[in-house]
Amino acid sequence: MGLFTSSTSTKRIKTLVTPKDVDVAVSKATRSYLPDLEPKEKHVIALKSALEDGPQRSYVAVSLLNRLHAARDWVTAVKTSVVIHRLLKETRPPTIFWDELCRAGGADANRPGRTRVYPLHMDGFLDTNAAEGRYDFSEWVRAYCKYIDESL
Repeated sequence: MGLFTSSTSTKRIKTLVTPKDVDVAVSKATRSYLPDLEPKEKHVIALKSALEDGPQRSYVAVSLLNRLHAARDWVTAVKTSVVIHRLLKETRPPTIFWDELCRAGGADANRPGRTRVYPLHMDGFLDTNAAEGRYDFSEWVRAYCKYIDESL
C-alpha cells in the first residue's frame, strides 16, 4: 500500500471576525519590542484582511488611531505609523481606508469646503519613557506622521 502524505501544510491567515480579534492584531503588530522595529507580517496581513470586510473597516481605523494617539514611547508610535502607512499603500483602493481614518479622526474627507484633513495629527507627540534621545525620536515620529498625512 503506497499511501503518501504531504508533511507540508499551508498556513492560513485567520479572518478577523470580532473586534477582539482586531484589537489583538493591532496590539501585537504595534507592541513596544525594541529589536524588531518592523511589525510582524502575519499581523499586517490579518489587518489587511479585516479591511476587506465592510463592518470591520471602521473598527480597524479607530483601533489604529487610538493606539497611535495613546502611544507613550517612540517605538509604539513608529510601529503604528508603519502599519497605517502599509495599509494605506497596500489596500485597494487606498481611499477607502483613508476615508475611514478621517472619519475616525473626527473629520470627513469628502465634505465640501475642507482643504486638508490630517487624521494622524501627531504634532504634540513626545516620548515620555526614554531618557536618552527621546527628543530626536519624538521629532522623527512627528515628521513621519506628517509625511503620511500630507502624502495623500
